[in-house]
Amino acid sequence: MFRSIRTKIMVLQIGLVLAVTVSLGIISYMLTFSSLRESQKQNLEYMSEYVEGQIKAALDNKEQLLEKIGHSETMTNYYKKQQENFLAGYLEKFKQEFEILSYVNESGREELKLINGRVSTNYYNVSNSLVFQRAISNANKAFSWYNPYSSELKGPCIEFGICDKDFFDDFTGFILGKISVPQLTQDIKEFEQKENALVLLVDSDRTILACPDKGKELKKFEIKGKEGLRILAEIKMAKTGYGRADILGNDSFVSYTPVEGQDWSVVLALPYHIFSAKLDALRNTVVLIGFTILVIGVMLSLYVSVDITKPILELLKSTSLIATGDFSQRVNTNSKDELGKLATAFNQMTENLQNTTTSMVNLNREIIERQKAEALQHSLNEKLEKSIKNLTVVNRELADFAHVAAHDLKAPLRAVGSLAGILMSDYGNKLDERGKYYLDTLVRRTERMSELISGILTYSELGRDTEISPVSINAIVRETITNLEVPENIEIILESDFPTVLCGKTHMQQVFGHLLGNAIKYIDKPKGTVKVKCTEDGDYWVFSVSDNGCGIEEKYFERIFKIFQTLVRRDEEESTGIGLSVVKRIVEKYNGKIWVESKPGIGSTFFFTLRKEKKVVNNEKLQANFVS
Repeated sequence: MFRSIRTKIMVLQIGLVLAVTVSLGIISYMLTFSSLRESQKQNLEYMSEYVEGQIKAALDNKEQLLEKIGHSETMTNYYKKQQENFLAGYLEKFKQEFEILSYVNESGREELKLINGRVSTNYYNVSNSLVFQRAISNANKAFSWYNPYSSELKGPCIEFGICDKDFFDDFTGFILGKISVPQLTQDIKEFEQKENALVLLVDSDRTILACPDKGKELKKFEIKGKEGLRILAEIKMAKTGYGRADILGNDSFVSYTPVEGQDWSVVLALPYHIFSAKLDALRNTVVLIGFTILVIGVMLSLYVSVDITKPILELLKSTSLIATGDFSQRVNTNSKDELGKLATAFNQMTENLQNTTTSMVNLNREIIERQKAEALQHSLNEKLEKSIKNLTVVNRELADFAHVAAHDLKAPLRAVGSLAGILMSDYGNKLDERGKYYLDTLVRRTERMSELISGILTYSELGRDTEISPVSINAIVRETITNLEVPENIEIILESDFPTVLCGKTHMQQVFGHLLGNAIKYIDKPKGTVKVKCTEDGDYWVFSVSDNGCGIEEKYFERIFKIFQTLVRRDEEESTGIGLSVVKRIVEKYNGKIWVESKPGIGSTFFFTLRKEKKVVNNEKLQANFVS
């Protein structure tokens, strides 16, 4: 249909601008309409709640004023001395706040009454009044009650009452105040005549109690429309709500809120024509903005179509020359958009075509060098795998050697120990003190050497495969305590139950044997305590063995877990320095960790963790660690 690309682009852009403008206009109108309606609803609800709060505040002010009257000294003196003139003069001061004020005796009979500031002798018995009964039951507090009809005020009114009692809970008087509903709302400016919203105060019997149009007060509240029955029902049930109905002959949005503690509801009506006027203004604004956007879009489309087609034509001219074999031709364009990038890419392609032969040579050379590098890497990988296998074999042989050497060294050592024992028993009485000391030292050093070799044997056997099975730590701990020689001054406390874990039973016996043995050995106090505990931390069990012994300085925390390391001299205490290193190696064998917390003179706590599920143990790695 359109032969020129410029015309196609222009028509396409104008169509898009038109479609976007219409779509945005419709969407904005709908969104704004919804927002406007929701805003209207929120404003009406806020205003109805605000008026309800003002009415409630007016009631509270009347109650507080009545409490002031009820607690006054004038009323107390009247009860004691029957000074009627003083009380009448005092109550007359409040004729602007209460249309009727009366003093009621304990039996509920009015004794003194003022109507609009004038004394009246038309007394009533108000003992059956709800406000009298509530006030008598709750002395010294004012109450209010809505009376649908008062013969004295010839219409609905609000009755306020307070019963005053002295310190000994003796009755001193009851003050009854009455005001009509219009008087209550006369200071609330929302009930004044306005052009926009209409504010009504309606009771549950649909009687209009207050209204800007005084001629409609005390008449029935008329409401029509689809939602009229629902609105009336919710007003009668003292519910808060919102809707649309015909109020007093006007189609209106309606919001209503019950007055707390009263049988009334505040009804706020906004005529629909006010809302409709806002919609008309909105529609006109949307049309004007849409037309403006359309005009601007058409002008921009004309400019953009020319800006797009001009570099395309230049590109077409240059590519036609390149197609004839002229690879020196380049596309000239100053555009920095996609067309400019296209021209740059096209120029780069032409340059690459010129350098094709040279590039092929360089590519072949790079392929050959890469193949040589891959061959060298393959050869190095094979050598590395062979070295790893050899190292594994050497590590196993060294572990076996350590195991055999430990066994072979123990035999002559036992012989030396036995001979030294025989010499001590048979010839000990023939030796002097120095000879006995040397012989005793020989026996002790032989025993320590035997323990050291046993420790080395134990340490070397940790690298061997171990049968993994469910092991009850409860049983292991109790069995270890039984096997230890626990002094009478030391108490071992199990602070928790212990789980069953997947591990080697012998390993757990060694762990708890060394930790409990060390805890007992290094207690330097008259009363020693060793505590064993287990807690959970995610996927791990955390075990702890604590004591109140001599403690360890922080600088030795790492050293004590190294093999053959002790914190005392060999001559002061017989120790191989292997126990904690064995414990550390066993814990790490099961992918756990071990650490110590200690303070010198207070005691130490050793912690270690074990995973809750079974893990594969890499013995070759442990063997390598042992050899190193």
